[in-house]
Amino acid sequence: SEQTFDPSINPLLSYWGFNKELIENPDTIDEIRIVELLSLKGFDKLEFIYGEGITYPIDQLQFSSYAGGGFLKKPKNLEVNFNAIAQGFSVDLIGEFLKIKGVKNYMVEVGGEANVLGVNQDGNPWRLGVDKPIFNKERELQAVVNLAEGALATSGNYRKFYVKDGKKYAHTINPKTGFPVEHNLLSATVLAPSCWMADGIATACMVNGVEWTKELADSNSDVEVFLIYDVDGTITTYSSIGMKELIKEI
Repeated sequence: SEQTFDPSINPLLSYWGFNKELIENPDTIDEIRIVELLSLKGFDKLEFIYGEGITYPIDQLQFSSYAGGGFLKKPKNLEVNFNAIAQGFSVDLIGEFLKIKGVKNYMVEVGGEANVLGVNQDGNPWRLGVDKPIFNKERELQAVVNLAEGALATSGNYRKFYVKDGKKYAHTINPKTGFPVEHNLLSATVLAPSCWMADGIATACMVNGVEWTKELADSNSDVEVFLIYDVDGTITTYSSIGMKELIKEI
């Protein structure tokens, strides 16, 4: 993600008021304070203690080869927040449990993130909805993804935000600037082999914007994307090559 998915920005999330169920925006936006909070972050400051006291820098830890039996060590003032992948990771755990139990067809969904296998009760691929990026209590669908295997996660800036002094502040924080992102990407839906990965990538997409996300999908055969973004006031969509075969816009 080029360090744009960074679980160590928790103090910044708290500062901007996005760590609570009811958003509480700061009375004033203090750039000096934001710089101070930026200095506390740094996911690469974590160390992984494995086995007989063997220490690895976190960026050398490969999840694909991790066999368990260790713990993370962090500096005193570093705070980590894994909410951006917690739902996706929970979905994966439940899916693995079902596989172990011999379940051949399932859809696991937590908070809108999903992992599926096989078919539904009608014998068809699972149908997963993608919301329109509108802020109201009534849910409307932008598209439906027909999926027989894989994980889908969506991240967006159209529901969790506030307006202060006439300016909109969305909940996605850019770890490089400490400020909420400002671009035209409204929603990023990511298809990946695992839901924690799709969840994390969707967050990185919302930080980096439309063109970065398109390039990511073009260069990574394991990742497909569906984007909803604004072009001069017009809602526009984009589907990567593999996603076009699975999605139907409404």
